[in-house]
Amino acid sequence: MRSLIAVFFLFGVVTQQAGAEQLTYHANLAGVISPMLEYNPRATISADEAQSLNHYRVMWDDDGRLLNIAYFEKDTASDGAYYSTHEVRYTYRPDGWSRRYFNAAGSPATMWRHYYQSNNVHHEKYTRNGDVISLELHGLDGTRVEVGTGSYLFTATHGRAEGFVQRQYLADGTPNVIFSYLPFKTSLITKNQNGFLHRIINLDNETLVVKTHADAGFAEMRLNFDHWGNELGWDFRDTSGELVNRAPTAEDPGYSQWRYYMTWKNRELGLFTGFTERLYRADNSLFCIDEVRCGMRIARDKEWRLKSVEYLDRNDKPVMDPTSGYATRVYHYSDKGEAIGSTSYDPNGTPIAKNN
Repeated sequence: MRSLIAVFFLFGVVTQQAGAEQLTYHANLAGVISPMLEYNPRATISADEAQSLNHYRVMWDDDGRLLNIAYFEKDTASDGAYYSTHEVRYTYRPDGWSRRYFNAAGSPATMWRHYYQSNNVHHEKYTRNGDVISLELHGLDGTRVEVGTGSYLFTATHGRAEGFVQRQYLADGTPNVIFSYLPFKTSLITKNQNGFLHRIINLDNETLVVKTHADAGFAEMRLNFDHWGNELGWDFRDTSGELVNRAPTAEDPGYSQWRYYMTWKNRELGLFTGFTERLYRADNSLFCIDEVRCGMRIARDKEWRLKSVEYLDRNDKPVMDPTSGYATRVYHYSDKGEAIGSTSYDPNGTPIAKNN
């Protein structure tokens, strides 16, 4: 059962060693969709390379278990990590382990991920009982909390070769959904051959048979990660594995495929200068939100800060987004790198609003 909680370092070489502990440096963490999946450091770099790149410093024990993950913008401690603060520290017990979060000043902090949809979790307490791992959540004051999705308890049942079965519960014990965009109450979660998230499959709560979700209109969400762990999109499929559109009754309905087209700076390290986001139906036709917004282009500057957001029509031209009320927004920074505002533009490039 020890393998259920061990995280093995598969990519690159150890850069420093102190006693039995090993310190490695990584340009990124791979995306996960569940707190029952461990953080996955990827894109190994050297200590020298870390001086000029934003990175994670990761400490492992001699059993390959994570001890500490801390995020730095070059040589400066930063709260801009994947988990929305600076550091996560691990402690291990005979029956499980804990993750606790701290900010760049070293003070206890809360984290944020989309699978919680709230920032009230400081301590994640994992307990192992046979093949079942349970997760309780605690706030800064030590009391148990429910997260923004309403979940109070998570469980992962291992023992299947292809992955584990996850369930979420409200405080009263009622089964809950993962989150509204992916409303599965019982799901099989798998990884691909490279160890990255692959499939989230809806299961019948009692029989564990694969089934189409009645409201969402799909049975599976399938993730697309490349060889280096870069997330390039996802799609929705039926029980036969064929593409299917999100049902009219689903949150965010009408499309089957979500794609990112990256402008790479260094693909192996997961570094890019921008990307274009587009949605497609099951028949591969372009899907446009409100029949207007057919894509979005994001650009970052050389310091990895958000530079601009641009909404696109079918011809890749700027278009006024009905929700945000602008076609393009450009972000401004001081000489010290501090965010100082933004300017919004219409499709013709005329300023329509400035936010300081």
